[in-house]
Amino acid sequence: TYLYIGLYAGLRQGEILALAPSDIDFDRSVISVNKTLTYPVNQATIQFHTKTKSSMRNVPITEPLITVLRNYINTNPNNNYLFLQKDNSLYVDIG
Repeated sequence: TYLYIGLYAGLRQGEILALAPSDIDFDRSVISVNKTLTYPVNQATIQFHTKTKSSMRNVPITEPLITVLRNYINTNPNNNYLFLQKDNSLYVDIG
């Protein structure tokens, strides 16, 4: 799902890792990009703003990504964020 979002929506790593289910609007077919994940002193932290004002945006999503996101969210319904480690902490580094 992480790769699909990068491929189909063109989001940056920090933007993808900061996504919450509430950022996905299936009715309008958009992802709201309004925060990013940062790593000050190797500690993952959600910044509730993006790098620049123009980075805050609604990104249209296509049917293939909508299907993947619906399936992913339905199988991970209790997470505050789409991508968390097994201990429910934020990722420090995806790579």
